[in-house]
Amino acid sequence: MAEKMFAELLREAAEALEEQQDAGPGCKITGALNSSTAMLESMVEESLIQSTPDIGKRKRDKDDSELLQYLERSDERHLQSLEASRVVTNNLLELISTSNTALLGLIGRVVAVMESGRN
Repeated sequence: MAEKMFAELLREAAEALEEQQDAGPGCKITGALNSSTAMLESMVEESLIQSTPDIGKRKRDKDDSELLQYLERSDERHLQSLEASRVVTNNLLELISTSNTALLGLIGRVVAVMESGRN
């Protein structure tokens, strides 16, 4: 039973990794995606300011808003993939803990049998 659970957890981990790879380069787990998004947003805003120095208010082009929407969606996908990875990791740790407990019980029984054989 534990082998089936472990196999299923490995399959889920593999699927999560495939989803991350299929989602594109912005969705890989890097830990720096949010800072990259903030940096790209500031670059877009700076380019808008530089391109329209005479205008008091900045206007965003359609392309810029599409870029920001793409970056926001990629952040959401990144957070979802992190949550999926966290769930798989927790399940694996739970399975390892269960396996360790069973193994320790088995070792205890073997030691008891060996000690009873000595007497």
